[in-house]
Amino acid sequence: MRRMVQELREADPRMRIGVSAGAVGWKSGRTPESLVAEAGALLLDAKRSGKDRLATEVGQAIPA
Repeated sequence: MRRMVQELREADPRMRIGVSAGAVGWKSGRTPESLVAEAGALLLDAKRSGKDRLATEVGQAIPA
């Protein structure tokens, strides 16, 4: 995904595109709804940490 975003930026420097994400893994006892809620909360953490970030449940937001 990083490569695709970079290629889009290089193809048209006027294009302003960024990608932030929240990532969670399946664990016993989790429901689909809880996965979506947790990923959504992590997405907000990633966005608050800056542009082009990935936030995971095992650590802080890192460059995406």
